[in-house]
Amino acid sequence: MNDSKCEIHSEDGIRFFGETVASVSHEIKNCLAIMNESAGLLQDLVMLNQKGKPLDPARIDRIAQQISGQIQRADTIVKNLNSFAHSSDLPEKNIDLSEILSLTVALAKRSAANRGVSIHLILPQKKIMTTTNPFFFMQVIRQCLDFSMSTVGAEKVVEVMPDVKEDHIEIVFAKLEDLETQNRNLFFTEKLETMLEKLGAHLDINDKRTEFCLVFDGSRQK
Repeated sequence: MNDSKCEIHSEDGIRFFGETVASVSHEIKNCLAIMNESAGLLQDLVMLNQKGKPLDPARIDRIAQQISGQIQRADTIVKNLNSFAHSSDLPEKNIDLSEILSLTVALAKRSAANRGVSIHLILPQKKIMTTTNPFFFMQVIRQCLDFSMSTVGAEKVVEVMPDVKEDHIEIVFAKLEDLETQNRNLFFTEKLETMLEKLGAHLDINDKRTEFCLVFDGSRQK
């Protein structure tokens, strides 16, 4: 890969990292806002109690459960962010395909919700291990998700289905309906091709134009 392409991929990678962190920070802020509102309700109950109104244990329990739920949600979000940050630690790593896809989908759910789209990840029963660059892998998967969400069908659902074949690994993005040439050209760019080449992968579109497949060279399968 020449210097100009390396520079482009570095810029795209930084942009992807920044956009992901920004999205995650919004989710964390939402958790904090809900917890702050709940804390305010508890303060209101204390003030009313000081004025002689008896406390409602059931209501206090509901508020406490709401705060606890948001703490758990924030903890999951931070763990996902930490895993995402560590995806850039090594240029190549043996990864569990289901785990990294689940993480990428989780990080994309806020964007999907903003578009009114649901992402259904259908994981295989058996574990699929492969050697790849985790950060670039997640970047390509996210580009595939963004393209899928922009070409989604009437159900507003994108299905993501990883599978292992005899000589390759594939990830199918299905339930799409707008894979016409003009739309594909916005996605199938030279930058994406060089990224796929780096990962040992390519893209295929089915004849019905309702899904496309991200295919990885089976030689990296473990």
